[in-house]
Amino acid sequence: FNEIGDEGAGLLAGVLGECKALAHLGLAWNSIGDEGAGGLAEVLGECKVLAFLDLSENKIGRKGVKRLENAREYKALSLRLNNPEGFSAADEEDEEASRMSLEE
Repeated sequence: FNEIGDEGAGLLAGVLGECKALAHLGLAWNSIGDEGAGGLAEVLGECKVLAFLDLSENKIGRKGVKRLENAREYKALSLRLNNPEGFSAADEEDEEASRMSLEE
């Protein structure tokens, strides 16, 4: 498993728009939180070919899920989100939101 975290996700977001042929991006188990998810959400519209983004088993809470949901309003994208058992969210709402599956 990698652990790029929010910082790595932000760096990746900075170049995603230039990846013209990237259709599937797997970022599961990378310790990405709300900040990293938000950075990725900001550039999803620039990724013309990207059709699937796997962010499962990360630390994305309610705020990150909301930003990703909002980004999907402007881009058809299959998105996988959930967290490992035992992930300690700040509150029950965060935990419930982070376990959502947003797959189409």
